[in-house]
Amino acid sequence: MATPRVIVVDFPRDGAAALAAYLGAQGCDARTAADGRQALELIRDWPADGVVSEIELPQVSGLELARSLRYDFGKSIRLVALTAWAGRRDRDLALSAGFDDVVAKPADPSAIALALDLQSMALIARARQATVQQLNLTLDLAESFQKLQRIVPPNEADVVARLAGFVRNGLSRAAISAADRERLGARLDELHL
Repeated sequence: MATPRVIVVDFPRDGAAALAAYLGAQGCDARTAADGRQALELIRDWPADGVVSEIELPQVSGLELARSLRYDFGKSIRLVALTAWAGRRDRDLALSAGFDDVVAKPADPSAIALALDLQSMALIARARQATVQQLNLTLDLAESFQKLQRIVPPNEADVVARLAGFVRNGLSRAAISAADRERLGARLDELHL
């Protein structure tokens, strides 16, 4: 079963580390970042299913982080805002930036886990893993057909082109990590269509 991945973004990092440890005890694989910029760098190489972020951060704010993640991942990632400013206006601002939920500080870790909806995140993690596996298997099939072209009539090239098209379409729509997208794209390029 795929383990939900969560990035906890808070400054200073002490609170983030404590929350990450709690989420780890709840069955998540959690990592920390001190600001939005670090979180964006981390998520490129380590695809997360959820992000818990303070709104007031150095470098890139939590609101900017949420907007960027929504643009890159759509609704395939769960975003929870942490804030000491939990008035109606602040909540509306966080939700309009793309956060799914807002938790007021000081926050009970169980309230954050509830806001993350860990069961749904586990399903999303499994779906993402299955998508990458499906695209890899399709590329394996395309490569096999391409090798057969040496001994089978050239009309089999049509099959390879259709399989490559399927993968290309999947890469453009799938909510997968940049690293997986890059690796699969490189395999696709190796087909020499």
